Amino acid sequence: LTGKEKDLYELCETIQRFDELVLIMHKRYPNIVEEEVKTLLTELCSKKLLVKDNKGYLALALRWTN
Repeated sequence: LTGKEKDLYELCETIQRFDELVLIMHKRYPNIVEEEVKTLLTELCSKKLLVKDNKGYLALALRWTN
């Protein structure tokens, strides 16, 4: 993952609500719009990297360091 997709994924290490993610991403990328955040989240979910429920989004993969 790179760029916006990577940033969004890393924000989801803990459960995040959609509106919180939009605000944070807008601070990092002033030109990003809500629809782009939604598209990125949908793509991450379709890759099985995020899970979505009624509380928000959560990253599923674990960070591994040696």
